[in-house]
Amino acid sequence: MFVNYGMSVLKPGRSESVYQRTVDDAVSVSSCAELCLNETAFYCLSFDVVFTATAAGAGVTDEGQCRLSQHVAATADGLVVDTVHPHHNHYERIGQSANICR
Repeated sequence: MFVNYGMSVLKPGRSESVYQRTVDDAVSVSSCAELCLNETAFYCLSFDVVFTATAAGAGVTDEGQCRLSQHVAATADGLVVDTVHPHHNHYERIGQSANICR
């Protein structure tokens, strides 16, 4: 249902947030995807998961902050890729990017 774009997040907008909802609890990728699919306040097209660093600083957990958006990279200002601190992943609904860009 979603494509994983890897170590990236939506690029912040100049005047408004690219995220319509943020869940700060420790959320898994599959739970975040489910939140996106079940969102009723807006049509959720993508989500980012920002993984939580472990207390010892030895890595990251498999859960994190879930950020839901009505945007995809093509309708936002693109993606921000961070290979130094790859603690986040961007996901988009399959087939939505091509439909929006037409």
